[in-house]
Amino acid sequence: MLVIDVRKRRYGPAALAIAALCAFPPRSHAGGFANPEMGERRTGMAAVVGRPDDLSAVFHNPAGLTLRPGTHLYLSMGVVFMHTRLRLRPWPESDRFIKTPVDSEGYYPTVSPEHSVAPIPMIVASTSLFLEKLVGALSFYVPNAGGAFFAEDSIARYHLYESYMVAGVGGLTLAYEPLPWLSVGAGFSLVFVKLYAHRKLFPILEGIDLSGLIGSRSDLEVWGFSIEPGFNLGVLVWPHRTLSIGLSFISRTDVELAGDVELTLGDNAPPHVRGTTWKGTQSTGMLLPWTLLVGANWDVWR
Repeated sequence: MLVIDVRKRRYGPAALAIAALCAFPPRSHAGGFANPEMGERRTGMAAVVGRPDDLSAVFHNPAGLTLRPGTHLYLSMGVVFMHTRLRLRPWPESDRFIKTPVDSEGYYPTVSPEHSVAPIPMIVASTSLFLEKLVGALSFYVPNAGGAFFAEDSIARYHLYESYMVAGVGGLTLAYEPLPWLSVGAGFSLVFVKLYAHRKLFPILEGIDLSGLIGSRSDLEVWGFSIEPGFNLGVLVWPHRTLSIGLSFISRTDVELAGDVELTLGDNAPPHVRGTTWKGTQSTGMLLPWTLLVGANWDVWR
């Protein structure tokens, strides 16, 4: 949802450009994303759901906290360098502003961001509570993050040339071992999500040509932020002393990213409005889907 707040008495053509933004669909949605490579076992063996024996269990399978009784502090730091490519087809009237020819399949040349990274930090403190078989943990981690930066004059400039999204989790987790072959765990968390996106505004909106009013190099920037509750559940069973099977459930989170939106008119806009910034607010719905994971770990040798 986009709301435009115009506060100047004389706003002329630029305000018409802002008003045209209201022709966008009233709501926009985005899908979830994840960086699951968190913790030593997950990174090294990909067996963390079936044998969550480090404190990254608070994310992968909370029942695994019972495998680490006592008091512990866990710190994991990682950075993912992503390889991303974007291949675009021309869209209506894009050839007026993008002069790069298309290939034999009708696509613009493939472009990649100059930088594309994802941080995945985690810190967890755990301790046994009253009973050795009851373990609690406090944690903060970032399972979902990513950012990409394209050249300002790239073919992708009307879609994106600077953006990041971060979802951090702060939580409390409890795990209990009622039987020697069974552990259960549950965690409650607050998920905070932050969004930033920056692109050039394509000057033809809903079929209306606004290039004479805003030029073709105006900057559109969007910010959004939200904090939402979430939870996860885990079970770990040992049908044999060498075989462990785990099941983990992560709740769905419906996020409403509310924040500011700004349109700054570029250097080829009409001289009397060039450099003018118009501000409003926006709301973007995002779904982090529920997740069900099952894993097994078999110790072939002792």
